[in-house]
Amino acid sequence: HYKEAYPNAKVIGPEDLLKRKKLEFGLDGEYSAANPDAKFGYEDEIIGCHFTGFANRDIAFLHKPSKTVIAADLLFNNPPHEQYSKSKESPISLLFSGLIPTGLSMRLFIMAKQENKAEMIRDAKTVASWDFDRYIPCHGNVIETGANAAWRSAWRNYLA
Repeated sequence: HYKEAYPNAKVIGPEDLLKRKKLEFGLDGEYSAANPDAKFGYEDEIIGCHFTGFANRDIAFLHKPSKTVIAADLLFNNPPHEQYSKSKESPISLLFSGLIPTGLSMRLFIMAKQENKAEMIRDAKTVASWDFDRYIPCHGNVIETGANAAWRSAWRNYLA
């Protein structure tokens, strides 16, 4: 159990996470539309952007010193060879293999997750304004360089 192994760690997640997922522990803080300016104590080094108009309510995190963004379903970089390097499963899935930053499938996926276009525009522009070069997705390979350009390509429908 994570909280037992790291008792001083704080678990922070998006609003409604506990309603959507059964967790073995509670949250110490929440990113929420009701409190968009909440601070969690790591903002000198890490800043977050909560995508309130995105169905999954994902959060993009910028680690300022390394110029790295980390996020879940906001940007894929498939096929996920790194993610599956030690797995017996294939990294190739017909459904998700086309989810690459420059691909039409990625833009369609983003549009399908849209619940509030104005909020999606606001949040996509926030991330695009960050100074980052590297992107670590939950799905797919790390984008080691050129990540801001990859972000702008995938989210171009919201950045015009």
